[in-house]
Amino acid sequence: MSLKNPSSQKGGNLSNNARAFSIASLVHEEEFGTRPGEKSLISERERDHSPVPRKKLKTLKPNAILEGKELWNCFYRLGTEMIITKTGRRMFPTVRVSFVDLEPDTKYAVSLDIVPLDSKRHRYSYADSAWFVAGEADAAPPKVTCVHPDSPFTGKQLERQVLSFEKVKLTNNRDDKRGNIILNSMHKYQPRIHLVKDPSDENIHKTDFTGAKTFVFPETTFMAVTSYQNHLKFTKCQPLLSGDHGKTSRTVAQATVATLTPSNAQAQVMSTTEGMRGGGTPSRIQKMGF
Repeated sequence: MSLKNPSSQKGGNLSNNARAFSIASLVHEEEFGTRPGEKSLISERERDHSPVPRKKLKTLKPNAILEGKELWNCFYRLGTEMIITKTGRRMFPTVRVSFVDLEPDTKYAVSLDIVPLDSKRHRYSYADSAWFVAGEADAAPPKVTCVHPDSPFTGKQLERQVLSFEKVKLTNNRDDKRGNIILNSMHKYQPRIHLVKDPSDENIHKTDFTGAKTFVFPETTFMAVTSYQNHLKFTKCQPLLSGDHGKTSRTVAQATVATLTPSNAQAQVMSTTEGMRGGGTPSRIQKMGF
C-alpha cells in the first residue's frame, strides 16, 4: 500500500488565490520582477489594450480613360486607317482622354506621341480585302511629341476635364516645320498618352518619358495611308472621313455612327457629340504650328 505525500496532497488542493501566493509562485514572479497576483492582470490588460492593425492608406495610382471608346472600337473592327498628307491631316477619331486618381495639388503635364507598332511595311490586297506584310519598315522619321497647350495642370484641375488632341495633324513630310507628327505611309502605328508628374519648364517638352506614366489603348492603333485602302468599308463612313474634321457636325456624327453600329447609334452619338463639347479642348497647340 503506497502512501501519498501529505504536502503534495495539500498543495494539490490549493485554491487559485492560495496558489498565486504559494512559494513556487512567489519565486517565479520574483524572477520576472512582478508582484503576487499582478501577472495575470498585466496579461489581461495587454490583451484588452493591444493595438488594432490600422488600414493602410490608399496609394493613388493615376489612370487614364479613353473617351469615345465605342467609336474607336467601330473603326478598330474595320481596321482603322489615318490619312497623312504633306500639309498635315487631322486624326479621326480624335484622341480624347480623362484622368482619375491623381494627387490634387501635384502638377502634371500631358503629352501625345505616336510610335510604330512593328518594324514592317504593309500593303493592302484588294482581292483579299486584307493587309499583308510587304517588307522591312522604312527609315524612321524625326520623332515629334505633342504637349497639350494647357499643361501643366494640377491633379484637381485635370480630373475635372476631358483633354482633346483634336488639333494634332499627321504628315508624311520629313521636312515639316509646323510641329505635325511625321509618319511613314503603309506603316502601322500606336498613339500613346504620357502623364508627366511635376514637370519643369525644361522637361515639359522632353521626348524621354522614362519617369512618366504612359497609357496605351490598343483600339487606337491605325495604318497610316495617303488614301483609304479599304474602300468598301471606309466609303460608308463618308462624309466624316473626308476633308478637314475640325468642322464635324452633329448631323454627320449621327449618320456615321448609325452606319457603323445601328444597334448602338444613340449611345454613340451622345458620346461623340459630348466629346465635341468636352472641356479642355485646345484652341491651339504650342510649338505645333497651329
